[in-house]
Amino acid sequence: MVRPSAAAPRRPTASVARVVIPVTFAATVGLTGALAATPARAAEAGSVESQQALAAPAQVAAAPDASASTPAAQAAADRGNAGESEEKGLPTAREDSVPTAGDPSPDDGFEPAAAADAKAASQTPQATAPLATASDGSASATTSDPVAEPERAVAPYGVDMYRLFNPYTGEHFYTASTLERDHLHGIGWSYEGVGWVAPEEGDAVYRLYNPFTGDHHFTLSSAERDMLRDAGWNYEGVGWRSAGADGLAVYREYNPYATVGSHNFTQSLFEHQSLKASGWQLEGVAWYALDTADAERSAYLVAEVSTKTGEVRSVVSTVKDNVTYLFLPSFAGDSVRLSAFLPGCGAGTVQLKGRGGWLEVAPGAEVGLDALGSFGSDGRLSLSMRVGEKGYAFPLVVMRSANIDALFVSSADLDGEGRPYVDGSPSHATSASVSVRLVTAKGKVVYDEDDPASDKASTIKGRGNSTWAFSDKKPYQVKLSKKADLLQTGDKSNKAKKWVLLANADDATLLHNTISYDLALELGMVGVQSKPVDLYYDGEYRGTYVLCEKVEIGDGRVEIDDLEKAIEKANGSLDLETAPIASDKNKYGYEYHYAQGVADPDDITGGYLLEIDSAYGKNEKCWFDTSVGTFVVKSPEVASQNVVRYISEAVQEAINNASAGRFNLGEGFSFELDSLARTYLVSEFTKNIDAFYSSTYFYKASDSTGSGNVLVASPLWDFDGAYGIRTDLGDSAFGSYQNLVLLSGEWVVSNPTIMARVRTLYTQELRPLVADVLLGAGDAKGPSGILRSISSYQSEIAASQRMNEVVFGLSHFGNTMKPLATWQDNVLYLKDWLSNRMAWFDQSLSKLTSRVAANTGTRYDGFDYGLVFDARYYLQMNPDVRTYAQGDDGKALQHFVQYGMAEGRTASRNFDVNYYRANNADLRAVFGDDLASYYRHYCMDGFPHDGRKGKAL
Repeated sequence: MVRPSAAAPRRPTASVARVVIPVTFAATVGLTGALAATPARAAEAGSVESQQALAAPAQVAAAPDASASTPAAQAAADRGNAGESEEKGLPTAREDSVPTAGDPSPDDGFEPAAAADAKAASQTPQATAPLATASDGSASATTSDPVAEPERAVAPYGVDMYRLFNPYTGEHFYTASTLERDHLHGIGWSYEGVGWVAPEEGDAVYRLYNPFTGDHHFTLSSAERDMLRDAGWNYEGVGWRSAGADGLAVYREYNPYATVGSHNFTQSLFEHQSLKASGWQLEGVAWYALDTADAERSAYLVAEVSTKTGEVRSVVSTVKDNVTYLFLPSFAGDSVRLSAFLPGCGAGTVQLKGRGGWLEVAPGAEVGLDALGSFGSDGRLSLSMRVGEKGYAFPLVVMRSANIDALFVSSADLDGEGRPYVDGSPSHATSASVSVRLVTAKGKVVYDEDDPASDKASTIKGRGNSTWAFSDKKPYQVKLSKKADLLQTGDKSNKAKKWVLLANADDATLLHNTISYDLALELGMVGVQSKPVDLYYDGEYRGTYVLCEKVEIGDGRVEIDDLEKAIEKANGSLDLETAPIASDKNKYGYEYHYAQGVADPDDITGGYLLEIDSAYGKNEKCWFDTSVGTFVVKSPEVASQNVVRYISEAVQEAINNASAGRFNLGEGFSFELDSLARTYLVSEFTKNIDAFYSSTYFYKASDSTGSGNVLVASPLWDFDGAYGIRTDLGDSAFGSYQNLVLLSGEWVVSNPTIMARVRTLYTQELRPLVADVLLGAGDAKGPSGILRSISSYQSEIAASQRMNEVVFGLSHFGNTMKPLATWQDNVLYLKDWLSNRMAWFDQSLSKLTSRVAANTGTRYDGFDYGLVFDARYYLQMNPDVRTYAQGDDGKALQHFVQYGMAEGRTASRNFDVNYYRANNADLRAVFGDDLASYYRHYCMDGFPHDGRKGKAL
């Protein structure tokens, strides 16, 4: 991204209007025409007296309520009326002479926005007058569009006052009406943002209009108002209100050489003083604005950071909880180039303060962060930022990522198809053209191939179901303009166009997907490769993401024949997307949906990519039902009746063979036993609850490969809600570390052949990887070097996670436990849960023949104790109960409820009643020494809703 210029100073946002206190400088705004007049231009401007008589309101040298008996006011009073002006050859009140603003009601009350805007819309305001035109007849260029917002932004802090500038007359105009603002901007006025915030109640600020020059004036003085009205000015009522003297001063300046725009009003002390240097006369404080101390209204920053080879990337600051944050990528050094921007006004100067005094930062200035201070242990460099010497000092926090790459996505059309456009698509069907740039943590540019201006653009669109619907942090799919290996594996076959960005918004650790995908690869499964990245979308930091391969057929992905390409070739120019969908039933009596009018290639035996998706699958084009759920034909996406019928019957035959214990058959269709057992084991061990209900993939190769009759269960996908955080079953089954719970996997867990293989795989392969690698020392790695320790994954994203947490918090959905208080605690809980899950598997291994054999009861008298009670652990830890129960899990639970809780006995690896009581003073105040109540509270509220730890981690 090139360095932003003053002509494009907009902070990309979603739905929140970004409004600021503008700082306008004579050089920046371009004070042309009358505004640029200086004493040296007196001769050109004509008679000062006549200029004042025609255009200037009373020049009040001090406060606005001072006496209006000034030379300018007296001259205006002596002028008489409009007839006199015509006799003297002065301009008359012509609507087309100059663009002017509307005509509010001349009462002394603050006119409601709806009334003002309705009246402005119902009449032809004087603002409709055309601008002066250039020699070619076209209007002069204007600044960028005003920030989109409601018709009138009346927020809890007051009323936004919009500031506009007429580059042909030099007049500034101020209004609370968005309709008036947008109309003036539309006919050529420059919109300069929010000038200040007016209170909804307070002293009246009067608005007047000179019909002879088209000039407006605003004053707090009723005496000045009356004098100007007597001199021929039109009184247009109360424009807004003034805060008390404890508010922020809005200054008033006067240009004695201007006919139009002779007065300026600003909240910026710097602008106030700059105009004095240009020959303007300072007239003190005009009125007062609210002191909102709102960072959203302050300048926002753009930091330019350079890659290893010198390319510049721009990062836009973010406001969160009234603090301005600057989130820098890993490759950013201690020196960055900073610019402060104000919507519609361009770049301005701000002041920063760190360990020393205030440092003035001009647009594009190089700033040494190390000179301002040091990053703390929390990863923050805390500074102050203000606009002008007396401006409000806002907190500014600089944070920098580490270890991971940065992915920059820049919209080709920021206004029309920026992030709000993409994020706003309910079905994530909307795509937008973008430039994609990937830079490593060390500053090496991995991908920078896009140039939308030359029709060489990548595209981005949303993806996913729950995360897309429920999270502000959206998941995306990116399609590059040129194939690339974004993961830098060094394998040429891994170059691809389509890549996925997972938001992990339902996982407070941000690690579930990463460790699951790496675990699958370490187990030798066909799977997706991934890595964490920081996402910057239109310069704005959007959090820690997982960049991973898309589950699709192709080189470096699922490497089988691509039937979809063969179908496209067989159909030539036919638009397959428009093919109508029809339905029928296969020979097993199950429904399937297919595309009509689609021709088949010679070989329809493969390859196929299928997904079990009983949740959303019937919303897709081609799908089929089976005895175990709905399968979506992911590829080929558009398939004929012959194709869908063929694969639907092949899958059902494989299911039937599995029920009979037949796998890896040389004839007929069957599942590959090993991949199916591994998919079940990893999904069940991690409690990936949706497995075999949705997001469970299978593929089938073409018969030409010699293995086309076997369906392979892979790759694994979608583990953010795994690892015991789900709470939506209504009991402890999803959240506790014990029992087998894959509800849609009954056809697998009830199969003796599969479960025998599962027990072997757990003992020989999965358990060592969990115990020695995931739960191992920081440098632990699997035999293939893919899987690492959780501690290693945690260290890798720690700096990025801190930034992510500022923007999105420790996020989760309503169907998962409330995260614990800190990210570190959530990672410790993940480790503890895995350790407990492994211990349960170890203890229950001989019973892992079916769900009935493996599971123990947790419900007594209608209450589920599964989060605090594990029958096998309770018997192990309490010999007296073991003697009493004689191996009866039901008796163990009965003893726990009737005696164990009151005695404070340990009954679960996940809960310690003494810890829970000692660390929750609010509960002690209610429950006192009633220990049983603490157990029940953790089950009902502490775990699912309160984010409380059940034990020391």
